[in-house]
Amino acid sequence: MEQGIFSVKLCEMEQQYGKLQSRIQLCQSKDHERISEEIRQMEDEEAETSLLLQKRIKGSGYPAAARLAQAMLTYENSVKEILREEENGNYKENRISLQSITVNCHDRIYRVKDFNLNADFPKSFNVANRIYRNRDDNTIVGIGMEYVSPLWMNGESKINLEYFLYIVHFQQSLKLLHIYSQTHTEAVYEEIAATFCSEFEKIPKSEMNRVLGNFEIFNSGMVNRFNESGEAYRIMAGSDVSDAIDPSTGKMYSAGHVFCKATGQFIEGQKTITIGYSSGSKVWSSEYKSLPNYIQWVDEIGNKITNNSIKVKTNTNYDYIPMPEKLESYPDNIFFGDFSNKTYSSPPVVRSHTNITFSKRLTDFSIYIEKIEKSRVTFRLEADDIKEIFTCDLQGKYTSDTGNLYTHVRAVEYKLADYLNDNPIAFK
Repeated sequence: MEQGIFSVKLCEMEQQYGKLQSRIQLCQSKDHERISEEIRQMEDEEAETSLLLQKRIKGSGYPAAARLAQAMLTYENSVKEILREEENGNYKENRISLQSITVNCHDRIYRVKDFNLNADFPKSFNVANRIYRNRDDNTIVGIGMEYVSPLWMNGESKINLEYFLYIVHFQQSLKLLHIYSQTHTEAVYEEIAATFCSEFEKIPKSEMNRVLGNFEIFNSGMVNRFNESGEAYRIMAGSDVSDAIDPSTGKMYSAGHVFCKATGQFIEGQKTITIGYSSGSKVWSSEYKSLPNYIQWVDEIGNKITNNSIKVKTNTNYDYIPMPEKLESYPDNIFFGDFSNKTYSSPPVVRSHTNITFSKRLTDFSIYIEKIEKSRVTFRLEADDIKEIFTCDLQGKYTSDTGNLYTHVRAVEYKLADYLNDNPIAFK
């Protein structure tokens, strides 16, 4: 008798498990019409099923059978609640309070033609429904997720779930797009910009340096214009590194990145902040801000870099370093190119899609200038019998003719052109 009762219960549980699988697939499809139809069907069955299960719980003479009936009732109620949350786009795990978000001040800036507030993040970002739009200030917040391998595990097993924050803000009055991403790669920034805008370009360094006011530099970089000494990039750090700069330094080096104390104007008045910028159209600060204050901060940055009346003069030895000017056209006397200092300090391994046995450090490649035009430079990278043609435009964006060569950044495959966008070649 007991075996028969358990057989019936297990059969019923198996049927319910089949329904559970189909409903999981339904949620994954994100078909809201089908989800709503499933909810209505469940509501029609709810009264009858609930009454039947409650009677079985009370009337069963076998405690185990009563517990099975109770489990089935709990299951029915849980599935119904999950489907209702999916219908409303309101997952429990997605209920993240925007007030709890505090971000480090880091901003990638583009000058854009337009902005599509209703666009979604690329699928590869795994943002799904974890997206929030504020139409009042043209801001979109997305929270992506990805399974990654822990540092202590060999192989490609991905067991750690990590969340990534993305903030996209459109400063409509100035046609500027501000992007915050925890992954600071050119490919990520450009993929986001291409998703929300039809046309975009980086801000030139000649405008980026306007973010500085009166300041004391404690970390700066300088690009060596003459590589005979073997030094491509010099970084200086200290309480005020401008004291180490003299007129001869200005003749040999160009300005690179800057990180300094600066004076900023805020709602509460004028105060001293730490701020930095680089040639990659990036601005950063050591501060952490809430989401509304972060939007205010990037708007202030946008106001500064578009203000043509701002002339940065430090009245220190740093003024010996020539300030950057916007590149209008390439000179016709370029005759060689050199890899970036990061490439030399940590050369990536380059592989080929057409030759799976090929593996060379990027520094083993030779750079050959193919053609110089006013709007772009065409060059060739070659090692052994593998070669690829690249172009670099006036915005410093690299493209390749085939996309055959690639490398890896944090176990993620990157086209070599994307790597060069992050670590540009110096043409001289």
